[in-house]
Amino acid sequence: MAGVDTYEIPALKPRLMQLASVPAGHRDYLELILDGVMGDPALTGEAFRMANSPVYRGNRRCTSLRQCVMRVGPRAYVSHVLKKYFVSVFSPASAVNYELWQHSMLVASANRFLARMFSHLSITPEWAFLMGIMHNIGSLVLAHNAEEKYTEVVQGVSLFSSRLLDVERSTFGTDHQELGEVVAGSWGLPADVVAVMASHHANIADLEGTPHRDCVLLTQLGLSMTVAYYEDPDEAAADPGRPATHEIANALGLRPPDETWLAESLLAINDEAQVDLQVILDE
Repeated sequence: MAGVDTYEIPALKPRLMQLASVPAGHRDYLELILDGVMGDPALTGEAFRMANSPVYRGNRRCTSLRQCVMRVGPRAYVSHVLKKYFVSVFSPASAVNYELWQHSMLVASANRFLARMFSHLSITPEWAFLMGIMHNIGSLVLAHNAEEKYTEVVQGVSLFSSRLLDVERSTFGTDHQELGEVVAGSWGLPADVVAVMASHHANIADLEGTPHRDCVLLTQLGLSMTVAYYEDPDEAAADPGRPATHEIANALGLRPPDETWLAESLLAINDEAQVDLQVILDE
């Protein structure tokens, strides 16, 4: 049976690694991102394209790199260029990758929605979105290495199921959390993103006292909410290994969502996720 060391991990380009390695809360975040972008024609061009697109453009065109990155927001810019690179490496053209990207974008959209609503958690919406994209990279790496086998795995067990890790370990000798942690280490990602990639299926009790607990719990809450949209309620209730939405909310110090709020929120989250997914498909 294979282990982590037997899987090919796509390399992250040095400039992207430099951008991705800057912690979201660094006091000089903007300057460090600008340092990483300057001198790279592709990254610079993408900043100008984004800033002067209909989504971000104001009354004036941006004429300098600093203006572009500030208009878009440095964290939103980094999230965008990383997402674009991952899409080029893990193409959504195959059926299994499409399903994995759909899952990741839904969780990313839920994370962004929650970070906007609960700003006291001090996790920016752009960074929460990036953590949602990154949380499942281990699955994409498994599919990248063994597409046919991973297709069989996701046909037999839901991506939301707590049984997924066991099925992955029995099939590949590792699981997407363990492999995700190795990937995060090889790419030099910040510790909060590493924690999310390595622990998004962890028991709530096991997260107590750990660094970046709230980042992991936010992603778990995003996962739990999206289960309600995509899975039959009876199937979700029959999964005792998965923490309930109200348990995660309590752990974050949030009031557990009621049914009406949850239903309305999921509609908004799904709409945003479909737009984000379509952007990926169009790139």
